[in-house]
Amino acid sequence: MLRQSRIVRIISDTHSFVHTIITHFLDFLFPLSCASCGRAGTLLCGVCMERVSLAQGAPGGVVSFFDYRDPVVRRGIWELKYRGKYGWADIFGALAYEKLLEELSDAALFDDFRNLIIVPVPLAPKRLRERGYNQSALLARAVAEEDAGANTFTIDEKMLVRVRETESQMEIKNRAKRLANMVGAFSADPAIVQGKNIIVLDDVSTTGATLYACREALISAGARQVMLISIAH
Repeated sequence: MLRQSRIVRIISDTHSFVHTIITHFLDFLFPLSCASCGRAGTLLCGVCMERVSLAQGAPGGVVSFFDYRDPVVRRGIWELKYRGKYGWADIFGALAYEKLLEELSDAALFDDFRNLIIVPVPLAPKRLRERGYNQSALLARAVAEEDAGANTFTIDEKMLVRVRETESQMEIKNRAKRLANMVGAFSADPAIVQGKNIIVLDDVSTTGATLYACREALISAGARQVMLISIAH
């Protein structure tokens, strides 16, 4: 199992290096333009960042930041997830960081929610090999980069492990079936998790099934508190 995990990590790191070279080359051939207004030089300009729609009606217990129905948000998530445009992780990370701090201010004051660890939702090894990267991990790293020097939280990409292959949630429309699909999909080591305050981060939440399953695994392993967040809903 350890050897398989190491191989997956090596493949992922190699893919990231190759991807970076290809991305720079393509950016040179096809300069970036804002996904909303078309302004040259960026995936999303500062003016259009201010216009991104906020999430409404997120699943109970999940904090979501942006509205997936917003064409810019939907395009950004899709291009990050399926086209490997890593720049969107930096954009969403910057946008989400301030909103996350707002959410944390009351929790830290009233619930002693401090010494936080951000844990990205892990991909199944097979899916990670196919995609070459975990978009939730990229988003978590981007949020942490915004926090550089503040030490509000750290990242742990190994704390939560996906132990069961599941059907793609996108293919399941029924909420009950989505919830059932994720039962027992994740595991965590009590020796690492015990007493920790954890933020689980995913790119998109629909019914919250994936995030709920992550929380269940972490609480079962002894986590003190678990906050669930998604970039979009």
